[in-house]
Amino acid sequence: MADWQHSPGVALIPHFTQPVPHWQGGIAAGTVLLPDYEGAASMRFAPVAAAELRYRDIAYLSTSEGIGYNLFRGRSYRIGSSLGYDIGRKQKRSPALDGLGNIDAGPELRFYAEKVWFPVVLRASTRHTLDGRTGWSADFAAYLPVAGASNYLVLLGPSLAVADGAANQRRFGVSAPQAAASGLPEHRAGGGFRSASLGFSATYFFDANWFGNATGSVQRLMGAAGSSPLVQQRTQTSLLLVAGYRW
Repeated sequence: MADWQHSPGVALIPHFTQPVPHWQGGIAAGTVLLPDYEGAASMRFAPVAAAELRYRDIAYLSTSEGIGYNLFRGRSYRIGSSLGYDIGRKQKRSPALDGLGNIDAGPELRFYAEKVWFPVVLRASTRHTLDGRTGWSADFAAYLPVAGASNYLVLLGPSLAVADGAANQRRFGVSAPQAAASGLPEHRAGGGFRSASLGFSATYFFDANWFGNATGSVQRLMGAAGSSPLVQQRTQTSLLLVAGYRW
């Protein structure tokens, strides 16, 4: 999923609800269909669960965004940072990864800025896994409501991801030892454009508390990421379906 899809519509809350509630929270569970790894041709279903708690437009705790604080905020913008978690990548996830080893999980630091020119939301973010070797990635996105009423809302928007050489090498590179162990050709993944995607988030509100959500995306790997020998399919899709309760 694109970065904006982890908090779809949050930047628009002040435009629909004033004052912003002191506390907002929610829990949800469902399933996700996604590639076995970024670049894989094979797909898998996985169960998912999510929870979040937000204090006004100031701070939040979220399974998708981490622990965050909006240092600068207003009705039409927010600038802040969060500490989340990068789940890494297990070699056993696919036979195509044999010989490449695991990508270790670890805490991830993120900085972001959002600006609303209603109804369009512009978002930019950077992230870095705190292991000293990962490098930096960045996402640039725009999204807006394309349909909506009192009981449903559909958001749609494109995004573009870029990364430096260290970040691309971590996910898409093949070092000399890995090439020897896996049989894949050596690949040095330099920095630059990583992917472009188009995503949506559609939410239906059964009543004031219960809701269902479908979130999906189509992504195209680009540059050094797309040319990696790990990549079996450059164009990938994902779909998340959950039901939940909010307050």
